[in-house]
Amino acid sequence: MIVLTNVKKNKSIGICAPSDLSDTDSIVLALGMFDGVHMGHRLLFQKTVELADELCATPSMLTFEHHPSNIIESREKTPILSTVREKAQLAADCGIRQMILMSFDEDMRDMEAEDFINTSILSMNVAAVVCGYNYRFGKNAKGDHKLLSDILGKKGITVAVVDECRLNDVTVNSTLIRRIIQSGDVKDAARYLCHPYTIGASVAHGYQRGTKLGFPTANMVPSEEKCLPPNGVYASVTYVDGTGYPSVTNIGTNPTYNNASTTVETNIFDFDRDIYDQYITVCLIEQIRGEKRFSSPEELKKQVDADILTAREISRSYKNM
Repeated sequence: MIVLTNVKKNKSIGICAPSDLSDTDSIVLALGMFDGVHMGHRLLFQKTVELADELCATPSMLTFEHHPSNIIESREKTPILSTVREKAQLAADCGIRQMILMSFDEDMRDMEAEDFINTSILSMNVAAVVCGYNYRFGKNAKGDHKLLSDILGKKGITVAVVDECRLNDVTVNSTLIRRIIQSGDVKDAARYLCHPYTIGASVAHGYQRGTKLGFPTANMVPSEEKCLPPNGVYASVTYVDGTGYPSVTNIGTNPTYNNASTTVETNIFDFDRDIYDQYITVCLIEQIRGEKRFSSPEELKKQVDADILTAREISRSYKNM
């Protein structure tokens, strides 16, 4: 089992396969993809933790490494709101202590719903299961919470179903949030997520252009699957070793220098440490401006100085740092 902590380093979560679990320790199992760990997911996790306390069990989640729609459907790939590590950190915030990770492949796609229950869920020492009202599983998505209740109920396993989550008369789901992120309104997305949109990655060596201009950046190469907002500059808070620092983040190809690929570059304010190869988490708070080509490095520096002032002002109102 791999043990991770949340970004603030005050809660931990283990990541394992079903075969790694103890035969004696019972679990309460939350079922779902949980992409983004949004408001609705958090209600489901809350119910999982409550049941685990009642049943003296470990609050756990069963999820997939890759988005099922990218295996089931042949259309354009679905960008993910959270990588496995990001999802684990966010679930830890909600009190989930184990992430049980499975691969979603062609065999899993073609597995009958009853077989999924028998070979996956019932292979573990499950005291209760929690899922959303619209949770579907098995071949052709024939399985639902009613089938779970029919099969698991006969074995004395509780199945709790969490109702639809709505905010301002809008159903909260990952598709909605993905669309908002892609529009660039990360501030609005945070209302549905109940947390800022995060990008986590290890710090890589960059071109050192920021350092030469007087604002060194931590350079990150996000997962190719990651849903990124439009290229531009964002006020942010960056977590390093559990501490959040105000920052300003640029996402894009840096058209002034014509980079070949999209990067995430973060200038962490009042921070002077070597963090190369270290995993950090950038929380995007609000977009400041779109991507722009500048006629010279000097013009770019002038704009970055203005961006930093704006980001500092925005960070003063951010309460969760």
